[in-house]
Order: sequence, then structure tokens, then C-alpha cells
Amino acid sequence: MNKRIIKCFFAVFVFILPIYIYLNPPTDSDGGPMLAYNFLFFYPILFLATIISIILIYVGLKDFRNHKIENTLTLASTLPTVFLTVLVAINIFRIQGEEQFEEEKDKRTSSVIVKVNDNLTLTLEGYSYKEIRKKVTFTPNKEKRNYFTSNQFV
Repeated sequence: MNKRIIKCFFAVFVFILPIYIYLNPPTDSDGGPMLAYNFLFFYPILFLATIISIILIYVGLKDFRNHKIENTLTLASTLPTVFLTVLVAINIFRIQGEEQFEEEKDKRTSSVIVKVNDNLTLTLEGYSYKEIRKKVTFTPNKEKRNYFTSNQFV
């Protein structure tokens, strides 16, 4: 095969592939499918296109004086790959610089020990999430827990 045909094939490949990837993102936005898409498809294809683009840039710049128009088109064909690679790198560095999100947890707002009788003591604990009263739990005496039924706590 002729070297020009191979170079043109890879130039078209490197031009079309990042545009196709960028315009056809995955439709499922859940974490698992997105992780699989990114690590099994997006990053390997982008890595392959970046390597081919680097080779095309090297070949295009090395022989630029002899074939200016052909090498200009070859270098221009690497622009989508270079642009997408730069966008991914910027996004990775941007994410690393962000503060870690810390989810708010339930806060124990109150705790009351209620002695119902000699055999039954309840511990009532109130929890809230942000401004919402979330739940109240109760615990009977641990040593006498087996003697009580749920009907006694209603």
C-alpha cells in the first residue's frame, strides 16, 4: 500500500472518531454503566486516537516542506482528537481540585429514658436530617427484651 493512502486513512479515522464519540454519549446516566462506558470504550478509544494523532503530527511536521497542502490537512485532521483530549484533561484536573462532598448524616437531637414500670424502661431517641424530623427509635431493657411483645410498645 501507498504511504499516502495509509496516512489519509488514519487522518480520516482520527478526525471522525472523536466527533462520533462526543456526539453520541451513552444514554444511561447511572454510575455503573457510565463507568463501564468510560473505561471500556471512551478512554481506550481516545487514547488510541491520541497516539495516532501524535504519530500523524510527527509525520506531518517532519515532511511539511515537501507536501504542504497534504500535511496541512493531516495536521488539521488531528484537531478534534487534540481538542477532546484537552477537554478530558481539563475536566480531570478540575474534578481533582474540587472539595470532597460530604453527605449530611442523621443527627441525634434528643434522647429520653422513660421508665414505664419496674420491668420496662424505654430509651426514646429522636433523629433529624437537616430540618426534617426523621425517626424516633426505642429500645427496651436489654436484659429483659425477650419478655415483651410488640403490642406492649404500641
